[in-house]
Parts: sequence; C-alpha cells; structure tokens
Amino acid sequence: MKTFSKRFFRQGGAKLFYYKDPNDKNSPGFIDLTSFTIDTKGSVPGDFSFDVHCPGRVYELKAETAADYNYWIAGLNNYKTSSRPASMAVVESLEDENARLNEKLKYAEGRLQEMREQYKEAATAEEASQLELLKIREQISKHQTLAEEAQRQTQVSQEEMKALRGQQKSRESTLFSETTVLSSRVKELEAALKMEEKSHKSEMEVLNVKLEGEKSALEIKLKEAEKRTEVWKFRRKFIQISKNTKNHL
Repeated sequence: MKTFSKRFFRQGGAKLFYYKDPNDKNSPGFIDLTSFTIDTKGSVPGDFSFDVHCPGRVYELKAETAADYNYWIAGLNNYKTSSRPASMAVVESLEDENARLNEKLKYAEGRLQEMREQYKEAATAEEASQLELLKIREQISKHQTLAEEAQRQTQVSQEEMKALRGQQKSRESTLFSETTVLSSRVKELEAALKMEEKSHKSEMEVLNVKLEGEKSALEIKLKEAEKRTEVWKFRRKFIQISKNTKNHL
C-alpha cells in the first residue's frame, strides 16, 4: 500500500505551494497550474486519492475525507475551466521576478552588513596590515555594486508591471466578467510596490551614509598606519568569501 506524507497547500496565482507545516513561510515546492489534468482513478469508493498531471511530472495526492476529496476535485476543475486573461499570467510572472530580485537585494544587504563588521574589526585591530584592509574595501565596494544592480533590476521590474497595468486597462471592455477581480489585484500591487520602493530607498540611503562614514574612518586609520615603522600582522584571519557568492547574488 502506498504511503502519503501530509502536506498543507496555499494557492498563489497559477502556483499551488505546499508546506510541511501550516505555519511555514518557505515552501519546498509548488504545483504549476498553468497546464494540468486530473485523474480521479475511476472514483473508487473509499479511495480519496487522485493524480494531478503537469508537463513533466505527476503529483499523487490523497484527501483525508470524502468532503475534502470533493472540495479538491471541484476546486481544481473550477480553476481549470475558468477563463483567465493572458496579461494576468504575465503579472504573476513579474511578481515572482520582483520577489526574486528582492531576495537578491536582501542577500546583498546582509553581505554588506557582514563586511562592515569585518571592516570594523580590521580597523580596530592593532596588527592590521594596509594590504588586507584594501582587500576588504574592494569586497565592500563589490557588494555595494551588486546591491545597487539588484535595486536597479527591481525598479525595471516595477516599471514593467506599471506598463502592463496600463495595457490591462485598455482591455477592460473585452474582459468585463473579470474587471472586479483584476482591478482589486492591480490596487494591491500598487500599494505593495510603493511600500517596497519607499523601504528600499530608505534602506539604501542609510546604508550609503554608513558606508561613507566607515570609509572615511578607514582612510584615517590607513594614514596612521603609514606612519608606523613596523609591519603589523593580523591577529585574526578574515573569512574568505566563497566564489559562489557571485552566483547567489
């Protein structure tokens, strides 16, 4: 007899995300509802299992009760037969891309925070050498550039979404049955984009101010180090940045 693992599902547009716990925030995967078919296996009495066939994969699911089984089958069929404008799918794709870029931006900001902490340790270390301090400055500059690029890509994605909303408005006459749902979704996106833009702008301004201050402090330290007659060695070794950092960013 086949065993099943319990999962909790949450729909996000054309994606059906699944979780091991209903309180989990990160999903290990999702079922793509862009194109799928349902196999109820002949509706055998007492068997609440069914298959969702997607391009390249078959998901074997099983409900706990007959009511849950009927709810799933009806819901999937309703979603499959409901008409959805092509522009909505593009909006969802841009939302996913925007979320991915935001994650890259957060990662770059986290790396900048780590580098600033290392930078402070290097500046206060009695045996810090000028060459290694310069390497740290180069790493900070590199991550700052990556963070700015991630922000630029986010802004481009936001502009694309705004342009798409303009196209959707011109099609309202032919999409009368979905006007209410689409209009509500566009308003939610606008509010989210404004909040993200304000938050990102504020965070980057604060980060740039802090970074400039730290650079000025380092330049003062370096001038003092040039006056010393002995070459100091590091008491601590810095954690080398993995070559895979670029791929993550």
